[in-house]
Amino acid sequence: MKSEEITLTARDAFANGARDVFPILFGAFPFGMVVGVVSAELDLTSIQTFAESLLIFAGAAQLVTLDLLDKNAVMWVIVLSAGILNLRHVIYSASLAPFYKKLSPLWKAALAFVMVDQVYALAYAHHSANPTAPNKHWYHAGLGVTIGSVWLVASMIGYFLGAIIPDSWSLTFVIPLMFLALLVPSVKDRSYLIAALVSAIVIMFTVDLPNNIGLIIATIAGIATGFMLGKEQ
Repeated sequence: MKSEEITLTARDAFANGARDVFPILFGAFPFGMVVGVVSAELDLTSIQTFAESLLIFAGAAQLVTLDLLDKNAVMWVIVLSAGILNLRHVIYSASLAPFYKKLSPLWKAALAFVMVDQVYALAYAHHSANPTAPNKHWYHAGLGVTIGSVWLVASMIGYFLGAIIPDSWSLTFVIPLMFLALLVPSVKDRSYLIAALVSAIVIMFTVDLPNNIGLIIATIAGIATGFMLGKEQ
């Protein structure tokens, strides 16, 4: 990325963010449709599906939530599982914090709300390449608002498509397939692979625990394994 002009306006920064996130929308749209279809399969209402996509606003966390709802898990397990899955956002926030020091708490909260993986990656790359560019928060907003709007539209399209699919066509099997699709590209080296294998082995032995708590135990085991292996490198 070339360094941007110091005269960049808020509108320009927002538009640049919307432009830069555009290629990612081709992957986000079908992902959002899958979430909508599965929501219809689980008999959620259209309002519930819209609120879920708006308030959770995290694809993997939404899939975990839907999967646990399908398994009749208790609410605290669902909330805790989604929270553990999104712990990486704490690291995201810490790395972007130096760029947003002068922002108000309201702005920081808004930017944190729309910071999914893709938004973080693009915002960090942009800010690092353009440390003196003004209106960085508007660039971040352009990324988040654009992908968020597409996510909502896609999930609702998926929901209404799912509502007309016969009940005999059970589509909840799509959830584990989506997680496999997310897992494979994320295994970048030996430590990632070992952490994933540890989680898989732990879940095999804890799958029958009450309230689906085995998922939480397996997740924590995988995170702890990855952390320890990371320190050794």
